[in-house]
Amino acid sequence: MGKTTTKDKAKARRALITEAALTVIIRDGMSGLSSRAVAREAGINSAMVHYAFDNMQALVRALLTRVVQGAAAVLDEVSVEGQSLSEAIETLAHAFWQHVVDEPELARVQYELTLHALSSGLPELAQAQYEGYLQITADKFGQTCSLSEDSLQTLAGACVGMVDGIT
Repeated sequence: MGKTTTKDKAKARRALITEAALTVIIRDGMSGLSSRAVAREAGINSAMVHYAFDNMQALVRALLTRVVQGAAAVLDEVSVEGQSLSEAIETLAHAFWQHVVDEPELARVQYELTLHALSSGLPELAQAQYEGYLQITADKFGQTCSLSEDSLQTLAGACVGMVDGIT
């Protein structure tokens, strides 16, 4: 078996801390997010949180990435190949809605992270999250129809906006 590298250990530590931070937000909301709370949840010294993430903004960025990757994983499980565009829209909307029903706390975390980014003067974090959802959705629509990239992005924007409105 191969040796675990320092890089692998750092990646695993960051993942542990990110998951602990997600748990803290689910339980206590964004107002409960602190390096101490995250360290306590992860079962590590709070200095390790600061070692893994330069600041809370970096941890919030990692959380946003984690939430977007979670949405991508939900949609990756769904096949739209061979479907018409309207069928693909319905399939993806249903899959994501089922995810919201199954894990409503993640939908709340998504919004709390977005609001935190916007209210903390970090609109680029909220924009990165939104662009992640757009790209995931545009990529799925690209599997079922041959629209231009601009048209796929426009359609994805409408669908992401619709899902935001529903949730």
